[in-house]
Amino acid sequence: MTTSLFFSHPHRALAATGTWRRLAHFLIGLLFLAGAPFLAAPALGAGNIDPTITGSINSSVSSNTGSPRFTNALNLIAEGKYAEAYQLARGFTNNIERRTVQWAAIYYGGDKIDPRTILRFAADAPDYASARTYKLRLERSITSNPTNATDVIDLLGGTMPYTIDAQIALAAAYLEDGQRERGLRIARAVWTGNFLTREQEEEVRTTFGSGFTRQDHWARTVHLLMNDRARGAERIMSFLSPAQKSLVNARIAVARNSPDAPRLLDRVDPAYRDHPLFHFSMAQQARRSGRLVAAVNLLNKASGPLPDAAQWWYERRSLARKLLAARQYRAAYRAAAGYDSGPEGRVVDANFHAGWIALSFLGDPATAITHFKRMRSLSTLASTITKSNYWLGRALTKAGDRAGAQEAFRIAARYHTTYYGQLSRYRLGDTSIDIRPLPAWRGAQPGFDARPLVRSVRLLQANG
Repeated sequence: MTTSLFFSHPHRALAATGTWRRLAHFLIGLLFLAGAPFLAAPALGAGNIDPTITGSINSSVSSNTGSPRFTNALNLIAEGKYAEAYQLARGFTNNIERRTVQWAAIYYGGDKIDPRTILRFAADAPDYASARTYKLRLERSITSNPTNATDVIDLLGGTMPYTIDAQIALAAAYLEDGQRERGLRIARAVWTGNFLTREQEEEVRTTFGSGFTRQDHWARTVHLLMNDRARGAERIMSFLSPAQKSLVNARIAVARNSPDAPRLLDRVDPAYRDHPLFHFSMAQQARRSGRLVAAVNLLNKASGPLPDAAQWWYERRSLARKLLAARQYRAAYRAAAGYDSGPEGRVVDANFHAGWIALSFLGDPATAITHFKRMRSLSTLASTITKSNYWLGRALTKAGDRAGAQEAFRIAARYHTTYYGQLSRYRLGDTSIDIRPLPAWRGAQPGFDARPLVRSVRLLQANG
């Protein structure tokens, strides 16, 4: 469901025409997620359209625009008067009109609606938005309005908030409530694991800075520099030791592609010359100077938990592809195969690259099989389940294990709507196309039409 633009800038939607129809489309997305029957089913017999082949449907919009009070409430929302619209809707006798207006007020103006009001509406109309959307609106309301510590803990405690501002608010509330260590744990996680705006930085340092250690500031610095956030790192340099500063200066020079980078890397304090950030910086500098094999060797020197581990795979992937282009296949394999821990999605990708290079460029199916099996063991999505099994089948075929290959192809072929699922069906000699018939919908239509969410959609569509 593609709603991120609305989440980030909900007020912008009101500036354009067709506001309520776009809002209706959001609700339609929720209906699909809930497994609703075919939405445009009554139009199946209209005209000469074949919906099975073209997916084209003549849509019809209800002419029922609702009561005059409903229209007035929508106008208030369009004017940005969200609290007034919500309050007006409280007096509606039609629950569909009431929920539609109140949901729109929360969706577009969550910071203007009292947090407990949002909670009550979420309990009254849980189908009108995902739990995440309600939580985001709740957090926005809490952080945009004065809320005492007891209420913040009551409303946000128990699970980590989604937004940084709400996490900071919860940490501050725990601190004010006397739960210092609990508040500092949250604040420390915010400080060391997020980029933060200048305003958020200042708030965290002012509120929690006395509870942070030099190690906390160093952890933040490493996180920022692994993502080339040099200015943020420079703002907290005063909290670092001279040895740490030597590595920070070198890393910043590499990130900015400064001609001073080699000199500053040579001057890094010996105490930090085995730090992963040092090896990462040395490897990037080597890659930029065309020393690709040396870059792989430098990455392989890093040991222990890798900071921002995903970034290490992106660097290795870039090296692997450049080495393939340079026909240095074994070095390309080492670049990919050297990544064995990190976010599972990145480890899946690394094992695919390593297995593919071993099979296609090194002629080593045994090694490829090892990587594709590892990839398969971590795959949870249809796209990666099919990809790992298809390439495992290819490697097993080359290794002479026909039975094993057929089994791998069969597993992938179960997902016949995916690319590798279709390739696997072809490998099995199956060129047929399975298209399931449309489900019977006519009997479900009355119940579908009566659903509150459907009625809200049609009200919004009718109002443009």
